[in-house]
Amino acid sequence: MKKTVFLAAAVLAFTLAAAQDDPGSDFATRYNRLVNVGGYDGVGIETLLDKWEAYDPYDPQMLEARFNYYLKKSFHTQAVYKNQSKYLGQKPIMTLKDSTGRDLNYFEEMFFDDELFGKATTYIEKAIKAHPNELALRFDYIGALISYEKESPDLAQSRILELISDNGTLPGNWTYEGREIDSDTFASLMQDYCLIFFRQATPKSYETFRIISEKMAAQYPSNLEFLNNQGAYWASVSNNPRKAIKIYEKVLKKDPDNKNAITNCVILYRKLNDGKKAGAYQIRLAKLSAAQ
Repeated sequence: MKKTVFLAAAVLAFTLAAAQDDPGSDFATRYNRLVNVGGYDGVGIETLLDKWEAYDPYDPQMLEARFNYYLKKSFHTQAVYKNQSKYLGQKPIMTLKDSTGRDLNYFEEMFFDDELFGKATTYIEKAIKAHPNELALRFDYIGALISYEKESPDLAQSRILELISDNGTLPGNWTYEGREIDSDTFASLMQDYCLIFFRQATPKSYETFRIISEKMAAQYPSNLEFLNNQGAYWASVSNNPRKAIKIYEKVLKKDPDNKNAITNCVILYRKLNDGKKAGAYQIRLAKLSAAQ
């Protein structure tokens, strides 16, 4: 299954189900038609949603539609100057020069109306309560929080940890847009979140990256991506090469030919000026490359 996780400045929307044999199906059909023409907050959407909610205030499709509507209404984007080469992992949308020739980098940043964003989250929470196993709904919420919180993804982290805690404990299997997914796919989707937070490159996002990786490594001890994540954290974020090496050695006990772990051991031992151990891992890397 193709992985489709929400990225830092994007809004993922759960695709509404096709019309069903019930009186409310006409609302879904009309809604999808309006969205195709004018988007989630286009002409006629609010009027239709008012009627739909009056008809069935607990319809999960209506709840998701309300979330999409208020979320779209809650934010706008604008170009903002920042004295850095990247912002939340993104490159500038344009770069100008000042009188001295220095680069002036402008990034597209999202700004939210708190009241409207709060209304959006109220509806998505109701939808999740109605369908707790549907990952698309949870990803919508997490994705919105990532964009809203920017440099400090506290609520997003909390929701992801809740998701990990629910993994394997909720009755039934996870679904994505109505289709069941297996345990490996869930792990792969969580790794996508890890990569999002690592690329955002803020102190809080790095901590979130580490915490998610540790939680997932405990749940999936045979999935070495999450151990490698921890090694990357201690090596490049916390500048603790010795602790990073210990993590990579754990990886190599489970997979002696793990190229990522061997390569990083070479780099880290060189950083520690331990030429003997760096050389030993370099030989190990060369043998692995020759065998491939």
